[in-house]
Amino acid sequence: MVVSYDVADEDPAMLRLLGVEVAADQALQIAGIGMIDGNEVGRGTYDMYFAGTDRNAMWDIIEPVLAQAPEAWTTAELRDGLDDPSPIIIDR
Repeated sequence: MVVSYDVADEDPAMLRLLGVEVAADQALQIAGIGMIDGNEVGRGTYDMYFAGTDRNAMWDIIEPVLAQAPEAWTTAELRDGLDDPSPIIIDR
């Protein structure tokens, strides 16, 4: 799963999003269905990567956490593995 935010590279929201990333990771680990798998920052985006056992259940867990973020996410790609040919795309 990849959750993307559109933010300028120098925007202080980048640092605040790190806390959201940690909170989402904790929620997934407590539920026992996933974890954070890293992030990619730059070129005007902040992408959070998550890995787990059930993309729909993971989204149900982290979507309320992401709703509390200081910035609104723009796109979520619910993938079934890295090479999923047809991920579920959720645009905000």
